[in-house]
Amino acid sequence: VKSLRPLAAGDMTVLQAALFACFFAGLALFLLTALPFACMQIALVYLLANVAYTFYLKRVAIIDIFFIASCYVLRVLMGCYALNVTISPWIILTTFFLALFLGFSKRYHEMGYEDYAKYKPNLQQYNRNLLDRLV
Repeated sequence: VKSLRPLAAGDMTVLQAALFACFFAGLALFLLTALPFACMQIALVYLLANVAYTFYLKRVAIIDIFFIASCYVLRVLMGCYALNVTISPWIILTTFFLALFLGFSKRYHEMGYEDYAKYKPNLQQYNRNLLDRLV
């Protein structure tokens, strides 16, 4: 499936992909200037968090799901600050726990595909019994 993506399939060169990335990064920065400063801070935290996830945290069982759930909370916070609405603790808790549930459920489902599971390093650290309890 991943081989059909534009870069992997050869439909787009690395230079084109880099230019698209630079364009959209610039567009995002421009749009962030129209939002409250807290949105810029959250976007920076989100960016740094995703770099940490990409290079290390996605390989650590349980931490990976908690981290993904935290990123969903950051998205909700960004929306609250952008719309200038009161942040309810309930929306934070609901978002976090729903993301945990979905993340652990996804890992549980992935464990059913042995060929897929042996290529994902963090799935080697999970087992069905643990995931069943976490879900």
